[in-house]
Amino acid sequence: MIKTEKRTQETEVVGNIYCNMCGRQLKTDKHGYYEDFVHIEKRWGYTSEKDGKEQSVDICEHCWDKFTAGFAIKDK
Repeated sequence: MIKTEKRTQETEVVGNIYCNMCGRQLKTDKHGYYEDFVHIEKRWGYTSEKDGKEQSVDICEHCWDKFTAGFAIKDK
């Protein structure tokens, strides 16, 4: 005999996404998909003054274009 029991499992879901550069809240379409953006995660290493620090940023497409426009070496 298999006995079952009910369990409640807590999950973490995305509430809102904000651009770290302009502060704008990213919008979702009618299907719940967010407009495109860049997500960067970095864990700093031993040779950094930020040794062990973890950082993450989200950047909207408009701000990404402004950010990359200043690069000395351009994307292909």
